[in-house]
Amino acid sequence: MEAIKKLTAEQVAQLHQPLPAKALKPHPTKAFLTTINSIYVTERLNEVFGVGSWQTKSEIIDNTQKMVVVKTTLTIPEYGIYYECFGGNDNADKGDAHKGAVTDAITKIGSWLGIGAEVWKNEAGKTPTQTKKATPTPQQKPKAQPKKAPAPTNSPAIEEDMELVIALDEIARATTMDELLAVWTKWKAAYGLNNRFIDAKNKRKNELNGKLI
Repeated sequence: MEAIKKLTAEQVAQLHQPLPAKALKPHPTKAFLTTINSIYVTERLNEVFGVGSWQTKSEIIDNTQKMVVVKTTLTIPEYGIYYECFGGNDNADKGDAHKGAVTDAITKIGSWLGIGAEVWKNEAGKTPTQTKKATPTPQQKPKAQPKKAPAPTNSPAIEEDMELVIALDEIARATTMDELLAVWTKWKAAYGLNNRFIDAKNKRKNELNGKLI
């Protein structure tokens, strides 16, 4: 039995290499999210591990009219790599929905290997100087900086609050007023005064009221 290989420093660096700008685009329905073109994840896996050296297997978990959900497994036996992840897609075309659910899961698994990690860390498109803090030289001590008042919750300068992203996504997925009320109640304590959260709730409320007319 051959010994399991360890990833080299070069392979790790390749996996974490930022994806090209053309691999990224805004989410079609959720402007606060960024999507990754899955072919670039596949391409990175082939570049690092080789064509045919990694395999995927998918199992259908849910195939309702609203959403297709699959559990996808990625294995790279040569390196002892094994990951499982769920993916989903609500495309009206069932064939495209199944493919989309699988690529959704593979894209997420890729992030666990470092592929497109800058997107999940909200650092896509930023220069190294924007993502790394300056380190003071050994010859001088860093000067104490005066404390600044906290910025408003909805300031664009603040990195995306991942819990807020989840709350906004749950609002967008609400299909009834009861579901919307449940989401509002769940997140009210944390984001009841957040402008983005309030606007998203009111917008979805108007959309749902429109469906009832």
